[in-house]
Amino acid sequence: MRVQDLESQRLQKAAGFEDTLSAALEAYLEKFDPVKKARRALARKQSTENSKAKSDPNSGSNPNSNSNALRPVSLRVPVEQSSQQNFENLTTLCRAHHQMEHLKI
Repeated sequence: MRVQDLESQRLQKAAGFEDTLSAALEAYLEKFDPVKKARRALARKQSTENSKAKSDPNSGSNPNSNSNALRPVSLRVPVEQSSQQNFENLTTLCRAHHQMEHLKI
């Protein structure tokens, strides 16, 4: 029996039928027990939420991020005050400074 061979290798001694059955049932419960499954899902969800917050440059939680990929683009001179529209008039700012620019009077 394959399970008995694997259990014997794990224990490094001959495994009897009871040992094999016990190990198989523990493995089954570890994988399919609804309570343990829910705990793993909750831990996985919390881990994913934490990693998203740490890696998002716009979240404000990572002030040392150098990534400009998702940063908002701001105009140096507003379109109403400028006669030309070109790329030199655009700049990227971190989230906090972008919000400060919009709050200027």
